[in-house]
Amino acid sequence: MDKEVLSSDLSQNIEKLQSSFSQVPDLVIRRIKITDATFVYLKGSTDKNTIHTHVLRPLMESFFNPNNELPVTLGDVEIIYSWGDVENAILGGDSILLVSGKISGCRLETKGWPHIGNEKTPSWHRA
Repeated sequence: MDKEVLSSDLSQNIEKLQSSFSQVPDLVIRRIKITDATFVYLKGSTDKNTIHTHVLRPLMESFFNPNNELPVTLGDVEIIYSWGDVENAILGGDSILLVSGKISGCRLETKGWPHIGNEKTPSWHRA
């Protein structure tokens, strides 16, 4: 696990994410205009409804002060400090919020299940 700590420079953190996940086309990096922040997740391993309803909408509809508690409506939010924690969270289906000037990030529980078509139920899902 990478113990390198996050930078307080958001641009450096974004560059590190792009480098670490250069072979992952589903990585989504969204800048948040209200404050200098970035929201990162993998399409397909996160729950899009949870992201929009419980993270992005509350962030956009409130006055987001990065020094106060996050205005998200999720049950599991964890402060993380290392790149190993960032990578594990993203690969595990959670999302990350990085804010300029902070040497920590927030891991937001947004896990979803991969979309499975109706045509075949996988063996691990059968009762």
